Amino acid sequence: MQAYARFAELTPPQRSGITIGDGAAEEIAVELAVSPNTTAKHLHEAQELVTRLPGTVSALTAGEIDVMRAKAVREYTAELDDDQAAHVEKRVLAGGKQENLTRFKHVLRREVIRADPQGAEQRRLAVKAQRDVTRWHRADGTSSLTVHLQPHEAELAYQHINLLAGHATGAGRNLATARADVFMDLIGGKQVDRPSVSVNVVVPMTTLMGLNQEPGEISGIGPITAEYARELAQNATWRRVITDPAGQVLEVSRRRFASPELRRFVQVRD
Repeated sequence: MQAYARFAELTPPQRSGITIGDGAAEEIAVELAVSPNTTAKHLHEAQELVTRLPGTVSALTAGEIDVMRAKAVREYTAELDDDQAAHVEKRVLAGGKQENLTRFKHVLRREVIRADPQGAEQRRLAVKAQRDVTRWHRADGTSSLTVHLQPHEAELAYQHINLLAGHATGAGRNLATARADVFMDLIGGKQVDRPSVSVNVVVPMTTLMGLNQEPGEISGIGPITAEYARELAQNATWRRVITDPAGQVLEVSRRRFASPELRRFVQVRD
């Protein structure tokens, strides 16, 4: 990575609109027998990491993190300015590599939201507006549908399909095949017993009260912006969870509390 960055430094662009000199990627591609597109990608990644996130490169050199974690730091901080990125890098690396890559990315995501809560919310709304369903016909004769949703929507949909599929296995169908069949049953309007599914969202009470922008978290998915958490809480059922300052759960209430909006809805409906 340092060698790539050094090579990019020694071959600066001679015209506007590019960050690496003409021919630099092709020169490396010939030596390594890979495509110029691949080497150009490596050059850009290395240049950004070495110049913008030197702490990450140092941690990688010392063996404190691996390449996947280093690339995650670069990817997750791409929309931040240099000062914000340096702040996130410092806080994340101070916490160590975490027990797995997913947990490391959750820590990264939380710190990015904390560093730039308004920007994180704007980016969330931007990608929310790009929700879509796309199809792809494969060469093997099958086809794929890709559905882009908000995280809680995707989790609810998957849990719903998975629970129904669990009761539909057998007769030569495994769980994966049953999920596909259940999906088509739902699309076709077949009457099925709908399972009860839920998604847990953990959010500080101070965030719900609008006192700060501290991130919430969707269990199994990761950190979300404060505004997203408040949005999900509007029509949800609340349960009190008490934690210590480090976030360890001390108590979970047996009672559940309908949110004010849900309570009003039920009262008006009934």
